[in-house]
Amino acid sequence: MAKRNAGNGMDGKDEDGLFTLKNGVVRAKGDMYWEYLDEFEAACAKLLAMRRKCLKVDLSEVNFVSSAFFGAFGSLTLKAIRRKKKIIVRMTTDLIWLVDIMGMRQVVELEIV
Repeated sequence: MAKRNAGNGMDGKDEDGLFTLKNGVVRAKGDMYWEYLDEFEAACAKLLAMRRKCLKVDLSEVNFVSSAFFGAFGSLTLKAIRRKKKIIVRMTTDLIWLVDIMGMRQVVELEIV
């Protein structure tokens, strides 16, 4: 598997990274294999640190999510709830199973594309 995330993409300028953070949105481009977990967690930490009350994770360009990310999604959700922040997850219908398996439909808002 070729690694596509040459830069960290966290400043919103590097569009070649798997994850970018811009305007309160963590956007993933490509499949989320376990090798990218640290990059995702770093993006989520920066997202949570923003003063925004509504945070968004855009998975609309993702076809596969490794189970390694389940804990990261759970952690992001719990931290957001504790900070009274709302999370919107944007995804295709192909990824609905992710929030169903994790039991997160009650705590995140879904935006299906």
